[in-house]
Amino acid sequence: MRTFFAILLSTAVIIAAGVAWLVIRTPFSPFDGNTGIETASADLVRRGEYVARLSDCVACHSTPGGAPFAGGLEMATPLGSIFATNVTPDKETGLGNWTYEMFYQTMKTGRHQGKGRRLLPPMPVQILNALDDEDLKSVFAYLQSLPPVKNKVPAPIEPAEGSR
Repeated sequence: MRTFFAILLSTAVIIAAGVAWLVIRTPFSPFDGNTGIETASADLVRRGEYVARLSDCVACHSTPGGAPFAGGLEMATPLGSIFATNVTPDKETGLGNWTYEMFYQTMKTGRHQGKGRRLLPPMPVQILNALDDEDLKSVFAYLQSLPPVKNKVPAPIEPAEGSR
């Protein structure tokens, strides 16, 4: 009898986990418009906040006491300092003029789509490649929903010619 209940309980747990996985993986509606951000649903933005929190984006793209996601965090390397970028929707210093396609390409290739430069070593592209398209859309929608913060950060180190 104990074995029967153990099997029954195990089956119930497996079914519940499967249902939860399906609910989490259900895609949200895609963006509308040219940039893909004009009518992002509240659900998509909430999902983006969740994915951004799990990915701990704020840890690198914020400074202590600064606005979240406004960039400026200095990361010392043997080659010099690298500064995290502003990913708020500010049109001058952030991602305000970016399309989803630019964001997607940057996240998948590790190259700044506006300037073509590499975002490595600090940008964990290998990890970001594990995010699926819906996760990336939701993170972009979330970042675009934040208040824009004007925060020009120092330019990153440019690698020597031939090392690209």
